[in-house]
Amino acid sequence: MTPPVDPSLAIAGGPDTHVTALLPATAPPPEPARKINFFKALLLYWLLPKRYGPHLAVGSWKRALLAQVLSVLVFLTALLPALPGRISFFSLDDWREMAAAKVIDMATETAMGKMSWISVLLVLLSIPLAELALVLLSILIMPWYAGGDRAGSVFKRSLKSVYWSTTILIPLTPPAWLFTAYRVNPYQWVDKHGEPLAVGVLLLVVGLPAVLFMRMLLAGGTRYVGAPEGPAFAPREPRCDDCGYLIIGLPLEARCPECGLEVRESLPGGRRRPTVWQENEFKPTGFADLLRLQWVVLTRKDFFKRLPVQSGLASARHFWWGTWCLMVLATLLALRLLAVFVEKEDDFIGMLMTGALAVLILPLLLQALMMFTMCLHGQLCHGLRDYRGSAVVCYYASPLMWPGPLLLVLALAPMALPVERLLHEIAVPSPLGGWLDGMSLYMVGVLLAFLISLLWWALRLNRALRDIRHANV
Repeated sequence: MTPPVDPSLAIAGGPDTHVTALLPATAPPPEPARKINFFKALLLYWLLPKRYGPHLAVGSWKRALLAQVLSVLVFLTALLPALPGRISFFSLDDWREMAAAKVIDMATETAMGKMSWISVLLVLLSIPLAELALVLLSILIMPWYAGGDRAGSVFKRSLKSVYWSTTILIPLTPPAWLFTAYRVNPYQWVDKHGEPLAVGVLLLVVGLPAVLFMRMLLAGGTRYVGAPEGPAFAPREPRCDDCGYLIIGLPLEARCPECGLEVRESLPGGRRRPTVWQENEFKPTGFADLLRLQWVVLTRKDFFKRLPVQSGLASARHFWWGTWCLMVLATLLALRLLAVFVEKEDDFIGMLMTGALAVLILPLLLQALMMFTMCLHGQLCHGLRDYRGSAVVCYYASPLMWPGPLLLVLALAPMALPVERLLHEIAVPSPLGGWLDGMSLYMVGVLLAFLISLLWWALRLNRALRDIRHANV
């Protein structure tokens, strides 16, 4: 049965129905930007990034930079208890004397060693290097801020959001003050209170702020607010989904003159339909659909030819987070199974901590790097000016990262299995001279397999971007 034709996509043309000259914009008009009270945002942004973030990201540069400077200054007050007792907070003479003493100490160290000038140079360049790091971070997370606006607008919103995310330093100031005021020695504190309590405090003081900072970075750009300016907010010319041929005025029942694809397939209601995950993610069958879609992405080469990339950005982002959680759980389960063969408990704890940290951080870092690289590649090589399409593709391509956790388990397996000693006893000649033991050769093989998996991931993503470069849906 032929699906009904959307009246907005066709015009009357005699006995047939023909494709209209322009298709509607792919994104609805965004909500107007609101001005958030500066001090409210300064104190509460770490709690409400999703509510405040989009509006702060399109606000003024002065407010964003001022928020960063104030946050750093507030946090530096936590170091005051560590200053010499003779320093008065309100005495400028004391501060000048201390600064002069530090300069003399650094000059003395530089004169005594050949390479001591490097540490001095790093101190002098610490501020510009820190600012450069924030700019690089904002460039890295640009695809997460795709909202249908132009690439320049995405970068500005991303950088302002990074500046506002530094306000996480304000809630960190009280615990930092307490630690410096009471001169807490971590090693003595662990000996006194025990390792379990120390690990708990470490997770609370370090892990929780890290999670909150990550949430501020990513949740702050989940939607675009402000003026509807960008490729997603303007009507566009309909093109063939496969070859990009302009199909304006062609009958809906015809085929593309260039590649033969049915004209109807290139329009909304054609071959690009919402995924089962997009339809069922919040239903009881959502988890099963998440698992099934992992295999579909890995095995079906035509998956991205049927993916609607101009909509469903939130569902695609949820799919990525679901995939990341599956990778973490699967890796920890595999490490727990390997623990059966571990002889020493200390070895198991070290292996588990290494694997847990790697599987938590590595997929996030790799996804951010790959998303930025492929969004830029899509813009330069495939003409994808709307980062939403590239971002949706990268989110749904996240199952292509599964070789990474698998290779991580393989890299840690010799620590558990009784083969590590045998590997160390094997010796093979090195191409660079000398000898390599079996363990080193094994790790080189794992690293090489990891690099090959990254290349395979990039090639699949390039093909996916090529499949969606003319998508109308």
